[in-house]
Amino acid sequence: MHFQPLPTTGSSGGPIVDESTGAVVGVMLGTRMDSSVEGVRGWGVPAETIFEVRTERLMVNSTLTRLSDV
Repeated sequence: MHFQPLPTTGSSGGPIVDESTGAVVGVMLGTRMDSSVEGVRGWGVPAETIFEVRTERLMVNSTLTRLSDV
């Protein structure tokens, strides 16, 4: 996920907010140079990816807990 304007120093881990809806759509990771044409842009992880990874981990932990109870 790329975005403008660039994040400020120390804002890694902060929310990326959709200006039109106010919804959190991702989490900031930092900046990167994509190309000499596009220049430096902010980049982050989309909220959907975070949700999917978190859900998978919860499911795995739940399964492991049930197996350890046997």
